[in-house]
Amino acid sequence: QIVHAVSMAIDNGGLKPHSKLPSINDFSKTYQYGRDTVEKAYRQLIEEGYIYAVPAKGYYVVGKKDKKLKVLLIFNKLSSYKKIIYYSFIDTLQDRAVVDLQVHHYDIRRLEEILEANMGKYHYYV
Repeated sequence: QIVHAVSMAIDNGGLKPHSKLPSINDFSKTYQYGRDTVEKAYRQLIEEGYIYAVPAKGYYVVGKKDKKLKVLLIFNKLSSYKKIIYYSFIDTLQDRAVVDLQVHHYDIRRLEEILEANMGKYHYYV
């Protein structure tokens, strides 16, 4: 929730580049989240390129991220037919989206692993 809210605020211009975010403790108290939860969210925001940390100073907004949509396309297997679908998908979206492809090979556990590992990292799952 924290990562989503902060990233959306940055993308929508609600948080300006180089503006200071509340400290982990202040954020935790103000919004009633656990300190560990806020720290984990800030780390994820750093990894995703939304914010940066200045030691002994705080956390700051990097700026607006690229507006490309992120799409995870999941196939059960690879085939010439699926290749046509994949390239049609890419051609239709062109530079409006980044599409990642995963294959589960009819293995339900592999599908669950793919979904769990990528939950919240994409705008769309196909």
